[in-house]
Amino acid sequence: MEASARQSGQISGAILNLGELVRRGSSGELVCTSTQGLIRVHLRGGRLAWATGARPSSEFSRSLRALAGLSKSQFRRILEECRQGRLPLLETLVDRGLLSVERARAVLVQQLEAVLNELARFERVDLLFLQRNREHERPELTVELSDLALFSEPARSTVRPSSGLVHRICTEVSGVSWVEFIQGETVIEQEPSGILGRAPVGRAPIALVQHTLLDGAEFVALRSGRGALVGVALGEQRTLWCRVSASAAFRAAAAVHSSFVAAEPAPFSSSGWVDGLYPPSWVRGKGPLVSALGDFFHRSPELLAAFVLLSNGDWVGVGDGSLSSASCEGIVGRRASAFQVPADAFAGPQRDSEVELEDLGFRFRSLTTVEERAWCFATELDIEGVGSVWIFVRRSARLQVGWSALGALACFLEALPSHSL
Repeated sequence: MEASARQSGQISGAILNLGELVRRGSSGELVCTSTQGLIRVHLRGGRLAWATGARPSSEFSRSLRALAGLSKSQFRRILEECRQGRLPLLETLVDRGLLSVERARAVLVQQLEAVLNELARFERVDLLFLQRNREHERPELTVELSDLALFSEPARSTVRPSSGLVHRICTEVSGVSWVEFIQGETVIEQEPSGILGRAPVGRAPIALVQHTLLDGAEFVALRSGRGALVGVALGEQRTLWCRVSASAAFRAAAAVHSSFVAAEPAPFSSSGWVDGLYPPSWVRGKGPLVSALGDFFHRSPELLAAFVLLSNGDWVGVGDGSLSSASCEGIVGRRASAFQVPADAFAGPQRDSEVELEDLGFRFRSLTTVEERAWCFATELDIEGVGSVWIFVRRSARLQVGWSALGALACFLEALPSHSL
């Protein structure tokens, strides 16, 4: 390790020095020190490999954990392994199959732009380059300086891919902290945008996108005590996602839904009315739990099906003839993974001072989707042996009708004597 350059001056000196190191094809670490903090930029063969800023970003760590689908403890273990073994974090995540090369590169670009944008605000800086003569083993996980927005020409077009939808949702819907317009699995536009608006890293969990809006659902709202993730399908693999605060979840979800998803216009049919009750056409399972579902279904004209997903993966339920048990099971099988979304995905900005309901004990999540023929509502339950309860409601019903019915059924089941289950 050898110090090969040192100078003091304005920010132009730091940028020029970095550009010169890139031009020479240098490998090593550029250490930038000022009264505002310490920044390190790592180069491999004239390409940028990594950078650490003066103010570490917790949002970056949350995004990286969410993209890799890791819990906090799992992420900490990998960080410790990388520290002890002096292993590069992104390469480790890619090698273990937790992150694709494309997403790792997007993370790298965003991190580099954030740090260099921070460096650009330093008033005076001392530079020290520590040369390390070694080649990088994964050139696809390094970036050309010209790939970064700070060193490229401004975009020639100001037309936004979402035609203003992202900005409209961000400004008009209460409690929104971020909005993303996604094509397939790639973020095309977002507010607040990534640093300098280049190579945005998605905040919406990719597994949630895949198993809901890219799998036939027209609308999704996943609520937790920390906030809610709301998404709507726009056709041709285009989706719009936003995160809203826990206190604004209901209003925001209703606003997004009413703006984009048309309700089923068919009027309610009274066929099946028997002495004021609505008997189910199909029943799966036996026992007190199924009887309780049937009793609730009898008194709920808006329901098409109601059933419980058990902790062992099996399920019991009842429904009418307009939605088969096989259809319900298929939808639930594809949507249930939404309850596995990492908790950090719901986190709001650090400036958000609202009390997180999870801190007050509200730790269970609820899910709402609009399917081809029905609303689907689900929530986790605090009942031994029971995972979640699901109901299907006719498309002509209002959103609040389904949420009210789901809450009533959850309370009804939780009030049953434990021995009866």
